[in-house]
Parts: sequence; structure tokens; C-alpha cells
Amino acid sequence: MAFTSVVGAGCSILAALCLPVSRDSIIDVFPYWLAAAPVVAVGGPLGSQVSRFVPRRIILGSVAVLCLFQYCWTCYHEHVACRVLVLAAVGVIALNMALHLLFMFGRRSLPLKG
Repeated sequence: MAFTSVVGAGCSILAALCLPVSRDSIIDVFPYWLAAAPVVAVGGPLGSQVSRFVPRRIILGSVAVLCLFQYCWTCYHEHVACRVLVLAAVGVIALNMALHLLFMFGRRSLPLKG
């Protein structure tokens, strides 16, 4: 994640040099990147160590709850219309069904370990 973040910031700076139109967005976003960089640098390795001791189901459940909270907060903060919420819910359900079907297909096609 840290490497990707640095590459993304570098590409944005390069785009700002080549395309003056994108310069304003870089100036607005760069302080957020500076604020997030230490969190990623400390949180990534710390999360990796914690995940060695916490069961997988608890980690996945915690991440799912945090994602739902973030989604609800974003919808509240951005005053998302009801039609968009329904469309998003249908999309999430459809993608979950597709991923579950892929999981079941992969489970059937792989030989079981004896």
C-alpha cells in the first residue's frame, strides 16, 4: 500500500507538471496524503502483527462492520438520494452472489486434500 501510495502521488505530481488543469486538485489532496502516510506506515505493520493472534472471523467481521459504518457515514454526509442507495444495495448483493458462485465453483473444481 505504501509503495502504491508513493507511485500514485508521484504520478499526480507528474500530471500536475504536464497538465496545469490538474494542479489545483493536487494542492487540495496532498495534505491528506501527508496525514495518511504515517497512519499507513505504522498501522500496516501493527495490523499485520495483530492479525497473527486474532482469529480470521473476528478480523473479517471487524473490517465488514467498519466498511458498513464508513458507507453509512458517507451516504449521510453526502446526502445520497434514496434511488442511489437502492442501486448501491442491488449492486452489492449482485456482486456478493457472483463472488459466492465463484467460490462454490472453485471449491468443486479443486481436488480435496486427503
